Amino acid sequence: MKPNHFLIACGLAAAVSLQACTGTETMTAGGTRTTGGDAASGSTTGSTSTGGSSVPSGTVPPSSTGEAMSPGASRPNEQRRVAIATIAGKSGTKTSGRATFTEANGKVTMLLEVENASPGAHAVHLHEKGDCSDDSAKAAGDHWNPTTMQHGKMDNGMSHSGDIGNITIGSDGKGRIEMTTDLWSVSSDAKKGIIGHSIIVHLKADDFVSQPSGNAGGRIGCGVITYEP
Repeated sequence: MKPNHFLIACGLAAAVSLQACTGTETMTAGGTRTTGGDAASGSTTGSTSTGGSSVPSGTVPPSSTGEAMSPGASRPNEQRRVAIATIAGKSGTKTSGRATFTEANGKVTMLLEVENASPGAHAVHLHEKGDCSDDSAKAAGDHWNPTTMQHGKMDNGMSHSGDIGNITIGSDGKGRIEMTTDLWSVSSDAKKGIIGHSIIVHLKADDFVSQPSGNAGGRIGCGVITYEP
């Protein structure tokens, strides 16, 4: 049976779209972003796509023998390529959401959808520890920074690996980001692997300057990144 290359390749179609309820934000593999509506300040230009396209949940790549594999199937030592994080409210908020990370051709596309958050710009980062157990999410530790860089913007070459940027929440309490980067992998690799880390939504916007965390304020949402069941 020939592998269904279309299903695998379709995850690349949305390589650069970030969309929020009140505007559109785009980040390329290096992190370039374009904004519309009332998106956060400090953004830079990039390209925009319609988004929504990704590798179907549970899809497993073809085997090395060329045999197509059904969703949910696996082979010994074969790495899963989809990870998820369910975001729960912290710091007394009702913030909720879900992040899906899909790897294809050496790049990871993240789709983040947030609900029940206050309107405006909120920083989003990956943090070093996969621990959201306390109400303030302090157990998640600092920003994930395996390359020991200063905090900044992902698109300018000087940033933590976890420096995602800002999400714009609309008046309905909802926001959405879709971005692609080659700085991550859906694995537990020490330098690039996102598995076992956490994704944090902050109270305030990231100013991309203040060290070590962009003056983003408290942590209002937290989710641990795990392989998709």
